[in-house]
Amino acid sequence: MIIAIFNAKTWFILNCIYQLGRCGLKKKWLWLAGVTFLLVGLFIAWHLYQRNKFNPDFDGPTQIALSKTCDRIYIFDSKNKRILITDQDFKLINVVTHPMITLGWGMALGKDGDIILVNVRTEGMSTNYDERRASRISELLIFNSDGNFKRNISWKGDKGPIFYPQGVQQTPDGGFLVTDTQLNCIFKLDDSGKVISSFGKHGRQPGMLYNPSEVYLTFDGGYVVCDCYNSRIQKFSANGEFQKVLIEKGEKEGFVSFPQNFTFDDKGNFYCTESGNMRISVFDRDFKFIRDLRPGNASETDIFDFNGIEFNAADGKLYVVDSYNSSIHLFDSTGKWLEAVSAVKTN
Repeated sequence: MIIAIFNAKTWFILNCIYQLGRCGLKKKWLWLAGVTFLLVGLFIAWHLYQRNKFNPDFDGPTQIALSKTCDRIYIFDSKNKRILITDQDFKLINVVTHPMITLGWGMALGKDGDIILVNVRTEGMSTNYDERRASRISELLIFNSDGNFKRNISWKGDKGPIFYPQGVQQTPDGGFLVTDTQLNCIFKLDDSGKVISSFGKHGRQPGMLYNPSEVYLTFDGGYVVCDCYNSRIQKFSANGEFQKVLIEKGEKEGFVSFPQNFTFDDKGNFYCTESGNMRISVFDRDFKFIRDLRPGNASETDIFDFNGIEFNAADGKLYVVDSYNSSIHLFDSTGKWLEAVSAVKTN
């Protein structure tokens, strides 16, 4: 079983170490070297086995998405640099990994079920800020619904036009909406990643953005934007013109503090995760406050970092990612907390 997880090159190296160890043991005057080679080989084999052995536990998950039929759950497990595909009971279907996944954050499912992951990485070695900035690659990694890699759309260093993407959504025509947390704007891209238009600029005034973390294309062609560092939710027209602030900044009920992600249910109700208030706020389709949600087992000293959120139209459950506690909280259709899931099921 251990041999099966090694590739041909790794197995060749381990075999060479083993053969050197055997030769050393045959020569009595080389017995110490032989034992050393064998021990080194065993250590490397064990280390590789542990590294490649599947770990079902979440580690810093950030995003979650559901298939259109709600029979598959997609979880971006950030620190493990993988996407987990499960059924509705969190039973594992597939593990998606790729060498380019480094610092992933935003994730969404495309119109055909493709997995779209926002990723940032560096190319080559860098020793200072300017080199890291020049070698940085921001990209969209696109996999099919089963997790097979299809393509990537990338932007390198200072060449732009996108510098630090975070939120992503695919548009009905196959293009993309991407939030840029460095330029503080929203980009509309075609299928190839070419910029069609953009809107937004850095600032505190209504209509300006500061670290936009998510964008959503509404039925009327407008945009709802999660304006994270300004602690508000804003609405823009199809042309990117500011219309109004939907939800204001605050700690009391009906306000938000450092909103991260949001989703809508089948009735048009709006659910928003907040890192500042460590809660999920629920509003109706007119953005009037309904209630807030917190884990039922929480105490006043507990810390939560709520990020990705998704509504299951099949059973009315709400899935909320808690990155700090490496878990996913489930709420029923009435807002009652059900459980926290911290690992996938493998059998």
